[in-house]
Amino acid sequence: MTPFEFPMHGIGTFALVGVIVFLGQVVYSSIGFGAALVSISLLSLFFGNLDLIVPFFLLLCLPVEAWVSLRDWKQLNFSSTWKILLAMSPFLVAGSFFLKHVEDGRLLFLMGIVVITTGIYYLKYEKKLHIKRAGPWLTLLTGAGSGLLGSLFGMSGPPLVIYYQSLSLSKSEFRVALISIFFGMGLFRAAVYSWMGFYSVPMIHAVLLFLPFSLCGLWLGNFMHHKINEAHFRKGISILLTLSGLLLVLKHCPI
Repeated sequence: MTPFEFPMHGIGTFALVGVIVFLGQVVYSSIGFGAALVSISLLSLFFGNLDLIVPFFLLLCLPVEAWVSLRDWKQLNFSSTWKILLAMSPFLVAGSFFLKHVEDGRLLFLMGIVVITTGIYYLKYEKKLHIKRAGPWLTLLTGAGSGLLGSLFGMSGPPLVIYYQSLSLSKSEFRVALISIFFGMGLFRAAVYSWMGFYSVPMIHAVLLFLPFSLCGLWLGNFMHHKINEAHFRKGISILLTLSGLLLVLKHCPI
């Protein structure tokens, strides 16, 4: 089943996809990252078709990213943003090529490893790993990692989180920095995906169908941004990520 067949398989399937999209956007707009880690890992676990789900979910994230970026544009650090985007551009193209041509089961297994690693990192090691503000090498590594993870799995957040944590930003500055760079990256990815033929009229229809779930998640996440205990919230998300990644690995293990 593809993302464009969700509505054709009953209200239960439709509601499941809607809740997954909603949950990802709540996480995203409240802390500034994690939408794809949550939603794409869960959608892939239930439905597979990574080469369809990743471009599909990208379009659902763009309105959220555009709204936060435009609302808080005065907090943006353009001097670091353009360097990161420039560094990741060739890797976005390379990752998109692999997404189109590599067998889905192998990618899902690899994504499960990435999700487990990310979940454990946020759960156990995030506070122990302190990278001081570094020079061009960190920008290049961040761009390469984010570009590949973003175009392959839609999960560009982990390297960017580590990078922006080294800049000692406030909670709100951290969120808007991440989301704004995701927005610029998302526009580039959407252009590359379109050029490679990922998008179709049925996919656009599916995006419009599930867009209300995405926007509701944006509203709730933005409300929660100043209300939640972020440490507890992120711990819960980390546990969810680790479990979903483990299930992906078990489901698509090549052995």
